[in-house]
Amino acid sequence: MSLTCRIDAVTVYRRGAEVRRVADLGALGTLPNAVTLGGLPLSLEDASVRVRIEGADGAPVARDARVALDVVESTSAAPPPDERALREARLEEARLGAVIAQAQDDVARLSELSIEPRPRSKKGEAPRASPTESRLALLELRRSRVDRLLEEIRAVEKELRRARDHRIDLEERWQRASTARGAKRDELRKAVVVTLGDGNATGSGHARLILEYTVPGARWAPAYSLRIAKDGKRAELALRAVVCQKSGEDWTAVPVSLSTADAQRFTELPELESLRIGRAQPRPPRRGWRPLPAGAEELFADYDRTFRLPPVSPPVSGRADAYEEGMLTAAEATAAPVDAVTRMGTLDDRQRVLAPRRMLAPSPPASRSPEGFGAPASAMTLDAALPKAAPASLAKRPTGMLAGLLESSSAEAQAAHLDSTIEIEQDLGADSRMLAYGDLRMPGPDQPGRGTLTLASRLEVYVAQQIHVTHEMLEVVDRELAEANEVAEGPPPPRHRFPSSQAGFDYAYRGDAPVDVPSDGHFHAIPLLSTNTKVDLRHVVVPRESQDVFRFAEIPNPLDAPLLEGPADVYLGDDYLLTTDLHVTPPRGKLRLGLGVDSAVKASRNTSFVEQSAGLMGGSLTLRHAIDVELVNHRKEIADVEVRERIPILRKDEDDIKLEVGDVEPAWEPYEQEEPRLDGGYRWRVRVEPGERRRLRASYSVKIAAKNELVGGNRRER
Repeated sequence: MSLTCRIDAVTVYRRGAEVRRVADLGALGTLPNAVTLGGLPLSLEDASVRVRIEGADGAPVARDARVALDVVESTSAAPPPDERALREARLEEARLGAVIAQAQDDVARLSELSIEPRPRSKKGEAPRASPTESRLALLELRRSRVDRLLEEIRAVEKELRRARDHRIDLEERWQRASTARGAKRDELRKAVVVTLGDGNATGSGHARLILEYTVPGARWAPAYSLRIAKDGKRAELALRAVVCQKSGEDWTAVPVSLSTADAQRFTELPELESLRIGRAQPRPPRRGWRPLPAGAEELFADYDRTFRLPPVSPPVSGRADAYEEGMLTAAEATAAPVDAVTRMGTLDDRQRVLAPRRMLAPSPPASRSPEGFGAPASAMTLDAALPKAAPASLAKRPTGMLAGLLESSSAEAQAAHLDSTIEIEQDLGADSRMLAYGDLRMPGPDQPGRGTLTLASRLEVYVAQQIHVTHEMLEVVDRELAEANEVAEGPPPPRHRFPSSQAGFDYAYRGDAPVDVPSDGHFHAIPLLSTNTKVDLRHVVVPRESQDVFRFAEIPNPLDAPLLEGPADVYLGDDYLLTTDLHVTPPRGKLRLGLGVDSAVKASRNTSFVEQSAGLMGGSLTLRHAIDVELVNHRKEIADVEVRERIPILRKDEDDIKLEVGDVEPAWEPYEQEEPRLDGGYRWRVRVEPGERRRLRASYSVKIAAKNELVGGNRRER
């Protein structure tokens, strides 16, 4: 039974995205044993599929889920424009333009239609008659015809604008056609086959099936919009983002969440170790393989007693070839005594089976395992028959753990009895395919090799309902994955930065409304959330360097997540100010933005310098400096202004020079600046009322020996 599932939510990670689909299972008690969710993109990562069922009490249980290749019927999604539609749109635009041009020519010809002046009569003759009514009729005809043509031109111009917009839209859709176009008939897609189990028979209500999977080829970068009120007290901070995805399916009217974490990352659970006082001891080695649980050989005992089936055993080594060729059955092949280590053929030319009945824990792994995937040099006890690899003509030579088990079958081990104990020393490095746990299959209780996991090939994994999977189909799947990964490797838009973890922590940003993100591989701007916050507007001026008064805004971060690096469009009321780059701001931290020069606040600086002799015999010189700063506020609001100044500093070895700070009005405070470092800095923090003039004064004196003099040109402090 096929079900239609819709995209319910999407979470875009640092790389890749997780898609959540929902399918309505309808009333309980009317469900088949298995349902198929088709129409999924080919870029879906098989190992990331998760299925669960939500609903009232008594809902069915999802027992199993597997990914398969499937074909879908043509969907009702609007396909991208074809060449015919685009050509018709261009012809329609050209036709309307020709109609307007013809009407304008008619207006020009009618404008040239004028009344000939009355012919002049000869001298002494009476004036010639003038057809006044005909002249007036000609003028009325020209006026009415021109008015009608102008009205037609205005109407056709409206149609031309609509046709031009339609043509531009078709061209954009053609140039940036989505890869998630409506599926054509017999188009290859992926599907998830879910096996359902019975729930509580007394349950009532409806249930829905939740399908989650990961797709590559998705990236995002943050952006912001800050709208400050005219009074400078409140601001609206809007978090936006640019999202790019080429997963093979459009995200239409879907709530989107953005995360700075990786979609899939291996992380081990930390172990809390005890603290011991004494001589350091080497760390105990970790065991790479665990033994089978006790009583595993009795797994099918109840089944055999119920159905009275003989136990299924692998064929003996002496009849392995006959068994592989199909000349003997499993019962005939197992008639002879079974050796400790036997060889049997696989179920087909692509499967390899490992079937020990009991496997004890290996010895500590050696340090010569460079990749750390397997446990080398292990001791293993076997009291069951081990299968062999497929013949060379059917399968490749096994590697890793299988190779270690097979190569270790010596002549002595083959001659041993079933109950004898065999110790095998071999490198148990795991093959990469042996780690694909989702591709392992368990034969049925009435099939050879029951109780063992069989590694299925990719062709067998993707087999769906009555579909013959070929290698060409696998190439299509690999090509879709390659195109999706290629999009993820592209650079972000200008001035944007891809997100990253902050201080080892990852954060998620949830959108407030559904958005549309087409699967075209291009970045699209989407809104996420908007919140109000307080604003502290301040003005900073350094009159010694410039008389421009700069305006800054200090905004507390209203989010529980940090503000990441990205561009921000700043508005003051309805007026656009500038676009600036935001730096990382921690949660509940303060964001400082420069808003440029405020021409409504003026500043001027004047200095004076006096050189006087000091001391009883005039043995020293006093260099007196005075600083006078004037501020004028032409704004309608109060301006908080910070005026920064500096005075000279002394070196440690200059004991013959003295520096004294004189009168300062109003009082200032030391100002320390790290980048670039500033010594001897001071600042005033004053509030200037609208229309007020505020004066700031400071003085300091430098005493030097009379034998020295001030050099460096003009002595007046600049």
